[in-house]
Amino acid sequence: MYEDLFYLLPSWIDSDDELASASDVRLVPSGRFAKIGYAGAYSEVSRAYRALSSFLEEGGLEAEGPIYEVSQTRLLDTDDAHCRCVLSVRVRE
Repeated sequence: MYEDLFYLLPSWIDSDDELASASDVRLVPSGRFAKIGYAGAYSEVSRAYRALSSFLEEGGLEAEGPIYEVSQTRLLDTDDAHCRCVLSVRVRE
């Protein structure tokens, strides 16, 4: 299982400005996040999105920005029934 997989960045990137302008690289702003883990069939991952939305609503929290979905998969595992992911969204402070 590959979890928290990191990639070596090109040596020419030596500042946040260069990192932000690099293709296929996105900086996630720091802050307070709400997150939820999910394990099950990928076709049912919408349940986790609904649960996260309910948590925000019940806690009086407001999402700020996109929801990030980070998959935790085994290399070459294409079985829909074995999805594991973490959803997170930045919340307004």
